[in-house]
Amino acid sequence: MDLNKFQNNQIILDSGRIILHAKQDSIFLNSLNSISFESTTINLDSTEYLSIDAPEIYIGSNAVEPAVLGDSTEALLRKVLDLLIEIGTQFTKATTPASAVAVLAGLGAYIPAQANTIASRLNSIKSKKVKVE
Repeated sequence: MDLNKFQNNQIILDSGRIILHAKQDSIFLNSLNSISFESTTINLDSTEYLSIDAPEIYIGSNAVEPAVLGDSTEALLRKVLDLLIEIGTQFTKATTPASAVAVLAGLGAYIPAQANTIASRLNSIKSKKVKVE
């Protein structure tokens, strides 16, 4: 950031330490174009709630991948695991060649239907806003 380039009205505070403290209400920072924070570390602390919102949020300088929604992803993975458990359970019922044919025939209709249900939900686990690297 080159502070020497701006030629219009401005306020420059230069000190060993600057503290802004609002005793009764809030501190608001507002800008027409942008607000930039530069430091070795940046800390955002809150005792109740922290909200970051924008149409697009990028976490990391090379962020391109959509973040996944935790609860939705867990539900989808549970569905996949339930399907695998059911397949394994059905396989244990195949004790003879004839019973194996019956088990496979039953799974033949069940597995694609379940897999299609899971596949149709894949897109819903991705965040529409947040991108990560």
